[in-house]
Amino acid sequence: MLDPSSPTCQDAIARMRRFASGGSAGDIEAIRINPKYVFAHRNLAAALRASGDLDGAIAAYQESIRLDPNFPTAHRNLASALRARGDLGAAIAAFKEAIK
Repeated sequence: MLDPSSPTCQDAIARMRRFASGGSAGDIEAIRINPKYVFAHRNLAAALRASGDLDGAIAAYQESIRLDPNFPTAHRNLASALRARGDLGAAIAAFKEAIK
């Protein structure tokens, strides 16, 4: 039996809703259901970045890192968003975290 609160199920739901809505609504719903669902925060960050919302993307990347600090791709994506915003010092620090 499927557990709707399981990360696998939540990821599938978020992907289906994102596909159906053409955006990040599924990730927002997954975060509402389980605020600690790190993959939804990462997906939301990517969607926000793609839409041009750098500040929102940075906040979502930071939350995903808070939840799972050992995922280097999140640090790299955060660094990229910080660099795009012009915050080079913070971008360098985030890149350094990515390669630890």
